[in-house]
Amino acid sequence: RIAVFSMLADKDIGSVLDIVRDQFDEWYLAPLNMPRGMTAEALRQIVAIHGIEAVHLYDSVQDALQSALSKAGENDRITVFGSFYTVADAMIHLQH
Repeated sequence: RIAVFSMLADKDIGSVLDIVRDQFDEWYLAPLNMPRGMTAEALRQIVAIHGIEAVHLYDSVQDALQSALSKAGENDRITVFGSFYTVADAMIHLQH
């Protein structure tokens, strides 16, 4: 169970993480490159506060998704979430 995750800094990241933190075995974090986006390191710090330790950092959502796809097995689940921008970046990558 792999999460490809990013959220905007002005959203309630903590509440989201409290709800879903136990649903994933690995987290692939990436920044959203926009004024309200957070760095990958800032995301890592927040997920660590919520007890999430199996974390990988990437420069972009597309890089995170590509890594998740390359490491996932046939029965693994990859979930891309956090922001519409996160999902949009992933969808662009999947169309190419």
